[in-house]
Amino acid sequence: MQAPTATERQALLDNALRGQLSEAEARELAELDSQLLALALLAASRVIAERDVCIAELQRGSAPSLSTPSGQVVKYAQYVFTFLDYEHVPFENNFAERQIRPAVILRKNSQSNRSDRGAATQAVMMSVFRTLRLRDLDPTRTLVDALQAYVTTGQLPPLPGAAVADG
Repeated sequence: MQAPTATERQALLDNALRGQLSEAEARELAELDSQLLALALLAASRVIAERDVCIAELQRGSAPSLSTPSGQVVKYAQYVFTFLDYEHVPFENNFAERQIRPAVILRKNSQSNRSDRGAATQAVMMSVFRTLRLRDLDPTRTLVDALQAYVTTGQLPPLPGAAVADG
């Protein structure tokens, strides 16, 4: 059986979503799903095996120089491959990339930072702002409250926790 084209696969999925699959289409989709699952499992087993080799090399001390990219992968293998051990950890960092995008666009539009100190300040401020937004808090109000507390007490309050709904 020849693999369906991208257009044919999309038509199969569209029909499946509408509940309008013929018996032949249902068999074809099930076979395609089985092939994709088998390929995904094979790829995952290869990545796990490679991860284990990297960790074993690191433990034996025969890892490449840590100043090289491959050395960095070996050094941080236990962290890089966390997604293989924990189902809830995504294999990609799209969420993190989307979180920093506004700061990157701001930096680009403002012609970059003018000093190392300015870059460090922006990094901290953007991190605090994104964290507060993720916690469903108003960053401006929270920073004003924190600065008022600092003026009054001489100490910055800790970063507030996430807002919790009643119930």
